[in-house]
This record gives sequence, structure tokens and C-alpha cells, in this order.
Amino acid sequence: MVVLGCEGSCGASTLAVAVAMATEGTARVIEGCSAATSGLAEACTAELGIAGSWRRGTREQVVIERVAEALIHPGQTPLPAEPDRQVPLTVVDPGWPAATVLSTQGWMSHLVLSGVPVVLVARATVPGIRRLETVLHMIPGGTVQGAVLGPRVKKWPQAVTHSVGPKVSSLLKAGGLVTVPVDRHLAATGLNPEKQLPSGVLRTAQALTHISVGERATHEGDTA
Repeated sequence: MVVLGCEGSCGASTLAVAVAMATEGTARVIEGCSAATSGLAEACTAELGIAGSWRRGTREQVVIERVAEALIHPGQTPLPAEPDRQVPLTVVDPGWPAATVLSTQGWMSHLVLSGVPVVLVARATVPGIRRLETVLHMIPGGTVQGAVLGPRVKKWPQAVTHSVGPKVSSLLKAGGLVTVPVDRHLAATGLNPEKQLPSGVLRTAQALTHISVGERATHEGDTA
């Protein structure tokens, strides 16, 4: 899967880890941004060292790999290192805004456009929903889902609801959009070894994994 933020600081990296943690067994998260802008620098509970151009660590059953060098654009992101164990699920978090990834040649843009399940993450704001609409127009196919950081859709401010375009509207009608509850402490501190992922975020991650394999989540409050 790919978890791709439509804008910066919208929670995509945390959601990528949550999706990996919500699955059974070992999973891997690959974050493709520059080392200086990593959203997962403090996410690991154990560091395992360097593997090629990647810094590898773990958080429970999840292997987290992030770039160990400075990058200028997504096209410079090195190819992922060979995994050090069998990993049934890999979640790729490009770590760059979606429009930047899709306008730059590289393995991450090819992956997003290859037909694998893609989760687009945005905020429940007018600019956030408009960015989500724009990116939905850039990615063909029916394997794209949406995750919006904020309250349930029925509680969106009127201005946000009025900014919903045809692509986002279709996603809502198809049950392909979930909302991610805001955790104020997590928003302030970021993901770190001492902070457990909030249960609401994990429930949203479970909903996304069900949607990605063609099942509809049935937990109340998971789907918008």
C-alpha cells in the first residue's frame, strides 16, 4: 500500500505506521523523504542501524525504514533496501506532498500510478479538501481511498462541505473515505517511543486495510 499526504503535516506518516500495526504479523513502513524532514525520526522503539541508504528500526512488529541522507526531490529517493526478514505487507509513505511526488520521475511516482492500493491523506479544511480533489484527478483507477484528518463528515464546517468536488463526492458515496480523529497530544509531540497510537487512529487504519482488499468496514465511526 501507499499512504500519500496531499499536503505537509497532515498525519500521513503516523497513519502509515498505524496501517502497518493494524495488520496481523510483521509489516514494513518505508518513508521516502529526506532525512531532515522525516516524520518518523522518533517513531522506533529500537534502532537496528544502517542498511545501504536506509536507517532501519522497529516498533512492535513493524519494521520502519527511513532515508539516511539529505534529498532535494523525490526522484532522488533510493530504491528500498532488501528486507532483513519476511514481510507480508509493505506500506510506502513517500513523505513528500502528493503533487510533488506525481510530478517527479522516480520509483515512488511509478508505484503510486501502478494500480496498488493508495490512501490519500488530507485535512478537513477547505484547502485540504481541494488538494485531495486535485490529487484524485491525477491518479487513475479505482484503488484510491481517502483519509481525512478531522471530525466525521457530518460535523465538517459548512465551508469545508461546500468545497467537496466531484471526485471527493464520488469517494464519499462509494464508502471509500474515512476520517481520522485528531489527537491533540499526538499532534503536538509526533509519534515517539513513549506515545502509543490512539485507539481511534488504529480503528481508522483497520478500516483502510479492509477497504484496500475490497471489504467494507463495519465499525461504527470508521467510515465517513
